[in-house]
Amino acid sequence: SIKAKTAANGYQLYYKAKGVKAKKVNINDPKTVTKTIKKLKASKKYSFKIRTVTEVQNLAAGGSMKVYGQWSKVKKVKTK
Repeated sequence: SIKAKTAANGYQLYYKAKGVKAKKVNINDPKTVTKTIKKLKASKKYSFKIRTVTEVQNLAAGGSMKVYGQWSKVKKVKTK
């Protein structure tokens, strides 16, 4: 569970386990405060971190660009 940031347009979640390639999950709804990750291996330790994604209008380029917040502290979880 995460605390929602009002200025964020979404979140980027990063997770990995020892010996397993890291994966990123984009959460495009800023109101989402929980995310279920399926297909995790049982009895394995995973590390998670998250950051905000905010879309900002770029007037010089005539479009928009994404601005990423700092990564959170790593949260380690062992699956059942």
